[in-house]
Amino acid sequence: MAALIGVWWFFTQTTLGQNLAAEACGGCGEGQRTVTVYAADGDIIAQYAGDIEIQRSDSGVISFVFEGDRYTYYNCSVECVSAPKE
Repeated sequence: MAALIGVWWFFTQTTLGQNLAAEACGGCGEGQRTVTVYAADGDIIAQYAGDIEIQRSDSGVISFVFEGDRYTYYNCSVECVSAPKE
């Protein structure tokens, strides 16, 4: 029972666990993606398309690596769309 609670806690309460679960479920982990960053009023701040690795934090910070550069956004909404598999 303690092992099940430990596994549940890891996948729901830690950033690493949430990222692993998202990747396993086809979420925005790593791969061909289109990432759109929105301001609080809904305006598009930036848009990126390509091989992108997303990293989320519990504090609402979104970071990702795109073409070798790290981008970090605070207090923004981020939409991530995976490219269709061929």
